[in-house]
Amino acid sequence: MKWAQVAIIVICVSCPVMVNAMTLKVKVEGIDGAELENVLTLLEINSEKDRDDLYLARVKKLHTAAPEQIQRALQPFGYYRVKVTSELAVNETAWLARYRVERGPPLRITTLDVQITGPGQQDKAFVTSQRDFPLKTGQILNHTQYEDAKQKLLRLAAVNGYLDAGFSRHQVEVDLETYTASVFLHFNSGPQYQFGAISFKQDPYAFKEKLLRRYIVVNPGDPFNSRALLRLQNTLTDSGYFTRVAVQPLKEQTSGQQIPVEILLIPKKKYRYRLGLGYGTDSGPRASLEHSQRVNSRGHKGIFNLRFSERINTGELQYIIPLKNPSYEQLAFIGSVIEEETESRDSRIFEIGARRTTRRGKWQETVGVNYEREDFEIATETDASVLVYPAVSWNRSETDDRLFPTRGWRLGVNLLASHETLGSDTDFLQGRVAGKWLKNIDANNRLIVRGEVGATLASSVEDLPASKRFFAGGDLSVRGYDFEELGPEDASGEVIGGKYLITGSLEYERRLFGKWSVAVFYDVGNALNSFDDDLKHGAGIGIRWHSPVGPIRLDVASPIDDPDDAYRLHLVIGPDL
Repeated sequence: MKWAQVAIIVICVSCPVMVNAMTLKVKVEGIDGAELENVLTLLEINSEKDRDDLYLARVKKLHTAAPEQIQRALQPFGYYRVKVTSELAVNETAWLARYRVERGPPLRITTLDVQITGPGQQDKAFVTSQRDFPLKTGQILNHTQYEDAKQKLLRLAAVNGYLDAGFSRHQVEVDLETYTASVFLHFNSGPQYQFGAISFKQDPYAFKEKLLRRYIVVNPGDPFNSRALLRLQNTLTDSGYFTRVAVQPLKEQTSGQQIPVEILLIPKKKYRYRLGLGYGTDSGPRASLEHSQRVNSRGHKGIFNLRFSERINTGELQYIIPLKNPSYEQLAFIGSVIEEETESRDSRIFEIGARRTTRRGKWQETVGVNYEREDFEIATETDASVLVYPAVSWNRSETDDRLFPTRGWRLGVNLLASHETLGSDTDFLQGRVAGKWLKNIDANNRLIVRGEVGATLASSVEDLPASKRFFAGGDLSVRGYDFEELGPEDASGEVIGGKYLITGSLEYERRLFGKWSVAVFYDVGNALNSFDDDLKHGAGIGIRWHSPVGPIRLDVASPIDDPDDAYRLHLVIGPDL
């Protein structure tokens, strides 16, 4: 050892100097993965290395205790003959506590005794759990897998109504002389409980019980299931009728293994108002006002919406009736007035209609019929149209998080048809498919793909009212171009819209730090009258912020096909899916 190092040690021993005058580093060698993670978590010298009040005497004490702590930390992984070589070194700027680990041979299971008894012995959930028990004879003893298996049995019991389930024996015996392990796990399911009577308590009274019972998906006599209770609570909460929902099993009133359930409901106020403010580069500043009203005790409600922006203003009235399964099935009568002023068209639309929403498999299906009058100006054309048309749409989305997804997708399909025999001015059939997919490549990188295709069967685009023509460009279309700026043009060069639509987007996003990330993207697409027409391209970079109200995306995009045009900013606030 150099004389300078000796001097430093002598000074540190003689004076109450804190170690944080220098830095303290801890290094563990010979192991990795979960084993290293567990060692570093349980190693006190590693936990305390950044403390401001850490003295040399404390460091020496922690260093002396470290080998035993490392040995204990590796026992859950089946290593009981661990050897640790330790060293505490020092130089002018840092202390280094180094530990070299030799795990030695793993301890293996020679006896495995897993038994399930009681009325649930033949229950499929328990049979499968016993068959797939993670520990096997001859396998390395892993205490974490053992504890996880115990907790899984208890969760299965709670979920499937075996509320008295428990272990009559749960034991791991380790024989260090023979270096073997014996595992004993005896589980008694106890009786399976069933749902009893389900009752409602409202404060104050607002809805007929006939409506509330249409939300219930279990019946008295069904096996008691805690997940079913949670689904019921979530379904009632999502109905929009209540400020509080509490589903309470009344275990103290159990009779013959049947548990009655009481559902406590606090209805929302009869009249509710909501004000919204926002901004988007497609819409400009925008504001919305919503008034909703509970109409009667059968769950009917009315909703009146006003939405204002620079380009689109809307007034809408809805009357909504819950149907057989009110959690996803309803009938809505709708009337609206819409005024749109985009880069390519001006439209004033009056619409009334009826729509029935239900579920078809995993898809949300909406079927409706609409009467629509539109007065519009587009290029040099000024006209009016009347349409009476049926429409149907299917929508589905799957994601791991609605606000900040790491993976997921959505897909929507829309069809509508207009014919003169229904009272329309023109005949056409139109379909539209739009989708989006995203996935985190790893913790810091993500890929987003978006696309949309639309097609109209009509004799000519001039036969279509402006709102039924396709346009492209904008925040959610081809960035680098203004909202609805792209499409077929007339002889004077003004955009008049097209019969077809194709857009696509590929985006790569990388996390920078905290809630901030950066993105690069490439968009392509256009509105067309022939699939041989040229597509437009846009590309750019953007910044993302995961704000408390959802993602905020600010993009700078270049219109590649029009290099003389200026770069365009695009701002979008809201969930990715």
